[in-house]
Amino acid sequence: MTQPVIYRKDVLAISILIQILVLVLFKVSGISLQSWLTLAFPIYLMHAFYVVKFFQYHRKRSHE
Repeated sequence: MTQPVIYRKDVLAISILIQILVLVLFKVSGISLQSWLTLAFPIYLMHAFYVVKFFQYHRKRSHE
C-alpha cells in the first residue's frame, strides 16, 4: 500500500514552517494579533484538523 502524499512527514513539516512564516510576516507588518487571529482562525482550524488526521493515519499504520 502506498502512502498518500498528504500524509508524508515532509508535507507536515512544510505546513508547520509555512504557519510560522505567516505568523512572522503578520507580526512584522504591524497588524494587531486579535485581527490577525480573526482572519487566520479558519486556516488554523483546518491545519489542526490536518495534524490530527496525520497522526491518526500514522498510528493506524503502525498498528497494522
